[in-house]
Amino acid sequence: MNINPIPSAASFACILALASFAEAQTYPRSSRLPRDEVKVNESFVNNSVQGYGGWRIAAPSERVPAGPAGTVPSANVCYMAYLDRDAASVESLRFRRSTDGGYTWAAPQILMTLQAGEVWSTGDMRILASEHDVFVVWSSNAHTLAAGQQAVFAMGSDDQGQNWTAATLLTPEFLTNLRDADEVNAAISRNGAAASLNVVFEADTFTAGNEDIYFVQAEIQGGALAVTVPTQRLNTAWTSQQFDVDFTSIDADGPVIHVAWCDDRLGVTNDYFSMTSRVNGADWATVVEYQHTTLPSSSWASPRSRRR
Repeated sequence: MNINPIPSAASFACILALASFAEAQTYPRSSRLPRDEVKVNESFVNNSVQGYGGWRIAAPSERVPAGPAGTVPSANVCYMAYLDRDAASVESLRFRRSTDGGYTWAAPQILMTLQAGEVWSTGDMRILASEHDVFVVWSSNAHTLAAGQQAVFAMGSDDQGQNWTAATLLTPEFLTNLRDADEVNAAISRNGAAASLNVVFEADTFTAGNEDIYFVQAEIQGGALAVTVPTQRLNTAWTSQQFDVDFTSIDADGPVIHVAWCDDRLGVTNDYFSMTSRVNGADWATVVEYQHTTLPSSSWASPRSRRR
């Protein structure tokens, strides 16, 4: 009769290691980071009111050393901004920061609390990061609390989200002649050391139904977010609201800002257009058309009987 020998301590350790490995393979983590998942929000916002997409993440692409007090090298930071709701059903904009590449996250900061009756278009919410600057942009009806009257708001921080400006209405024109901002997109440019927040969006007027494309710029000055380029319509080759604009986009590199969009100036389809500013939004070049759609004329073949 063969009797299996008692395994040595080294063999027993190897068996345990293999068992642990097998268990790890059976129940894999959803992240390669050496920590468990982090629950971000306290509760769910009312998506039937605020819409979907009320959370965003960002990290600076530049690699700069630590700057203002409390900051770390920009390669180490990442941010998240999101709408949340507390136990009393009060909704707020919250922000969290990681200074170790996402391994751990600081406790959430409440940046602002929504008013009763305030409605966001959460799909238009954006968070942007550059060097030590962070901006959050959104569209809301906070200026009037009227249905369908979203305007563009923003907050900014120049110390990696430790201190913030007040929530600022970037587009006071929505108190008079513009309404219903959507397709809100943003990019950070730099003309020297200052970070400029550039926002492009489409909006209606109270007298015309077609949406046109607009641009506004702001910078952090003296602890406040100040508008440096007031709201301006970009598609000036045509009468305001003459054609319907869709799908705005924006990007920036240094002082160069590039904006693209679609409009239906050909009548039946959207074509693609863009404009570029090389002086940080102070002036714009003429529109470039990227696609010119020519629809084929409709014609029918002569009738004929089916061949049997």
